[in-house]
Amino acid sequence: MHPIDNDIKTGTFKQIYLLYGEEGYLRRTYKNKLKNALVTPGDTMNFTAYDPDTIDVKALVELANTMPLLAEHRVIICDRCVLFSKSNDELASYLKAPNETTVLICLEESVDKRTNTYKAAKANGQLIECTLPK
Repeated sequence: MHPIDNDIKTGTFKQIYLLYGEEGYLRRTYKNKLKNALVTPGDTMNFTAYDPDTIDVKALVELANTMPLLAEHRVIICDRCVLFSKSNDELASYLKAPNETTVLICLEESVDKRTNTYKAAKANGQLIECTLPK
């Protein structure tokens, strides 16, 4: 069983999911599975999606540290925001001690495994490499 499917089945979610790799279909499939399991349809107060044009790391960290309103989780999705291709001290600091009620789902085509953000996500979250089958 895939780790995401296991998390959904057991209802125990990580605070950080980093879905990365060249296979966009798998990244989107895993993102949608998590979103459907965590977000109540129509809940716009506890769900936020960022894309490369709207991302502001400071606002992202502030939102991630905000408790959800009348829900178990706050869900934040960052799709291709290039957060893991260079170091970012503010984001890395959050990833080292993520809010227990926030689930941060990041989708990236490529990551730099040497950055402090990647290392913090690896230490405290679930990283899934989405590659083309051989």
